Amino acid sequence: MLVLTRRQAQSLRIGQDVVVTILAVRDRSIRIGIEAPKHVRVLREEVGGSARESAGASESLRPPEPSD
Repeated sequence: MLVLTRRQAQSLRIGQDVVVTILAVRDRSIRIGIEAPKHVRVLREEVGGSARESAGASESLRPPEPSD
């Protein structure tokens, strides 16, 4: 894991297409902005975990593909 220190209005770049900017720092809360192309999914961890679990469940419910 890479750990960085950033201040308000500073950014970091992930690859060529994703920019994360620190928008505000208040008490124990940080607001961040994420710029990414539309094809890149950006999810909060708690939402992403649910999405992965749901995707896995739907995969297991899908009938098997017919074989030749």
